[in-house]
Amino acid sequence: MISLTLFGQQHHVCGLHDHEILIERLLANKAYLNEIGIQNRDGVSYVPVKYHIIGKTDGSSRQSPKKVLDMHCALNEFYAEGDEGIQFYIKDGFNYIDNSTAYDNHASVGGTFQLTNNRVSNAVNIYIPKDATPPNGSGIGVTLGYYSPSNDWIVIRKADANGSSLTAPHELGHFFSVAHPFNGWDSTPWDGSMTQAPATSPSGVPTEKVDGSNCETAGDFVCDTPPSYLFFNTGGCNYNGGALDPCGVAVDPDEYNIMDYFDDSCAPKYFTPGQKELINADYDQRVALHTNWTPNSLTVDGPPAIVQPADDATTSGFDHVIFEWDPVAGADRYLLEVDRLSDFSLNPWIQVVYGTHKDLWGIFEANKSYHWRVTPFNPYNTCAASTAVNKFTTGNSTSTLNISEVSNWSINPNPVSQNNMMITMETITAFDGEVAIVSTTGQTLQTKLHHFTAGNNTLEMSVENIPNGMYMVNIKTNDQLINKKIVVAK
Repeated sequence: MISLTLFGQQHHVCGLHDHEILIERLLANKAYLNEIGIQNRDGVSYVPVKYHIIGKTDGSSRQSPKKVLDMHCALNEFYAEGDEGIQFYIKDGFNYIDNSTAYDNHASVGGTFQLTNNRVSNAVNIYIPKDATPPNGSGIGVTLGYYSPSNDWIVIRKADANGSSLTAPHELGHFFSVAHPFNGWDSTPWDGSMTQAPATSPSGVPTEKVDGSNCETAGDFVCDTPPSYLFFNTGGCNYNGGALDPCGVAVDPDEYNIMDYFDDSCAPKYFTPGQKELINADYDQRVALHTNWTPNSLTVDGPPAIVQPADDATTSGFDHVIFEWDPVAGADRYLLEVDRLSDFSLNPWIQVVYGTHKDLWGIFEANKSYHWRVTPFNPYNTCAASTAVNKFTTGNSTSTLNISEVSNWSINPNPVSQNNMMITMETITAFDGEVAIVSTTGQTLQTKLHHFTAGNNTLEMSVENIPNGMYMVNIKTNDQLINKKIVVAK
């Protein structure tokens, strides 16, 4: 869909397909509204969204998580301003699919397999590959995104997964059963040589009349959206194409409806009350989305204050750089971005960090300039400002993973197949250290302060509440660090 600015003769469209399934659900929701009505809900309903960021097999070419955060922010702002009673939160972080077939051709057999294999059953699934051309193509233009009713997922092309495109709110409209106002003309835009619309649209749906006499059974089946017949020759935000409905009455479409194809400059976009009723009726019946989740904080105060490396600082070494920032109220995670270029477009290192500290080893070159920034967020609120882009230069010395007091140490068993593991250590002199079990995303799962005596030491650590997977065990003093990888496989 949208950003429907026309570039030459190129139309930007929504690739909605399987119309029949969508319309069946739309009509079922209308029946639900007539028979039962919207169920009373106290306050806002929070809907889980799973973002699947697709890249090539080597992990390159993914959309920036920062732009996905911006898209999520804009999505919530759109639905909040429209008072649909629905807001969205990121369920269990981002999912990265590194598969070149899914990235380049998600609608192929191999690409569809990857999407299906990663689909989460209790969330809105949004996939972000290189492009969003649906199965069998869209036929009338460049597809910016689409909703697949048969798979119940949304695909948004990489270039439109950002904070300025209206693709996400439009496709969520389809997800909740709202059709295009020009339903029936989706694959056949209005021919400028035509004057009067036929009684039946090119797809066999009754053509909606201006007087509203058939609005319940024609077009998009919503009576407060005026007739529209897919007018690409929009005349800006004031349609002047001269189309007549089947009764010969001049058509006056709603250029500001989010589900139509008029230019983004026709703002603000919105859903009509009738469309909102369909959205809420569909949500009422999607019990898998009723998680009763509420955010810990509705706001995130940003940006964080930088601790190190300071702007224009030079680090003591190049192979070990410590990034640290102050905590931000409302944030429980931070997006850390590092790259040679200040726009993070060359070869960025990007990771969600659960905490305010990240040690990076072995990814930097000596005597080179790098840029970095941090964005605070939580699963619901992704709108907080990032830090300014800070610059640092690496030194030319190397660091070593070493605590001078330690002569030898090991972890047993590894893989850890039970609820406890044992750290054994031979030390030259006594020292105090912090022992931490850290996830691959930087989240500290467990810490213990311990006094190591001179000689042989043993320390038992519990992994009972740690899920299976790969982790790092860090032992730190004030200025030294040693670590080992462990695998929890209970």
